[in-house]
Amino acid sequence: MVALESPEAFGGPKDDHGLSDPSISVVIPTRHEARTVGPFIRRVLSALPDEQAEVVVVDDSDDDTPSVLAELARELDRQLVVRHRPKGSVTERSLGSAVAEGIDIARAPHVCVMDADGQHPPEVVHTMLSAARMTGADYVGASRYVPGGSAEGLSGPSRKIASLLFAWLARVLFVCTPVRSLTDPLSGFFLFRRDIVAAVPLKPIGWKISLEILIRSRCERVTEVPYRFAPRTDDSSKASVRQGLLVLLHMAALLASLAGVRRMVAFTVVGVSGMCVNIAVLQMLAWLGQNAFGWPIWLATELSILWNYNLNRRITWRDRRFSTWWLYNLAAVVSALLAIGATELLVNDLLVPLWLGAMAGIASVTVLNYLWFDNLVFSTASWVERRTRVKVLVQV
Repeated sequence: MVALESPEAFGGPKDDHGLSDPSISVVIPTRHEARTVGPFIRRVLSALPDEQAEVVVVDDSDDDTPSVLAELARELDRQLVVRHRPKGSVTERSLGSAVAEGIDIARAPHVCVMDADGQHPPEVVHTMLSAARMTGADYVGASRYVPGGSAEGLSGPSRKIASLLFAWLARVLFVCTPVRSLTDPLSGFFLFRRDIVAAVPLKPIGWKISLEILIRSRCERVTEVPYRFAPRTDDSSKASVRQGLLVLLHMAALLASLAGVRRMVAFTVVGVSGMCVNIAVLQMLAWLGQNAFGWPIWLATELSILWNYNLNRRITWRDRRFSTWWLYNLAAVVSALLAIGATELLVNDLLVPLWLGAMAGIASVTVLNYLWFDNLVFSTASWVERRTRVKVLVQV
């Protein structure tokens, strides 16, 4: 994880600013782009003639880029804010941490993030800002994969396939978040309302900070506009296998940060332990000559319910003090009837081994159990709301 440093650590307080009341801040991370950064920044400002636009550049270069930016800042005066991060000034100089610092410096109500390598056309920034104002969206992504967009700037079929796979994986992993509505959730070209990240600690890993903002912020409404992803002006890509692995690591960290995911993982672990209790009791009584599908299966089921209830109350839903044992038992018994039916079918009709049939039967109702427990047993909702949820679950 990247440790973010304060703006004061790089020479000067956050208040050494340009425009006092900008309408849009364009954050651009740069590294070794001395040849292209000047014309690109002028192009950005030219594309926003009717806006009080400020450009915030966070530069990690070791070449002549800082000198070029310093000269440009004198020319553009208060429209350009530059923060150079020399080697050793931060724990790790990365695109993600540079963007996070640029967001912290930005003052406008809307912030646009883009690269300076020529692949993100500045002319689209105004379209994104207009879309945000017209729709009230918290986040506007520039997408290569909506009608009118193009990914022609991706070098070679392997990068195009990787881009599509990463986008698909993000939508699947974060289906319960606004990410599910985006065709290009890993785009490095996006705009958002600055207030959704106020007091939100951003912890980027690698390059893809768009996911960081979508998951950790108070983002609810999202939309996209098309853009054509152009070839790099210097003809050299900074993408690598390492960056791809960092994207996967970042996804894993964000997934682990979601409260619902952590609860589901804990519930699954508790469920597995209860399954072991159930199978152990059932198998032991079967070895003692008892008919597993007589009273032993009910005893094993009730013991595993008791086991799971106590662990779930202390671990999975420990943040919810209210719980009802009888309601837990009732919900678990309903699920158990379905599990027992599935087990009998597998063992008696399909001749599956008892231990495997019991495991499959329990696993088949795991999701149903979680929904029951989360919405009813350990819920803080009123009884009227719970009755409504019961009707919904029954319909499902």
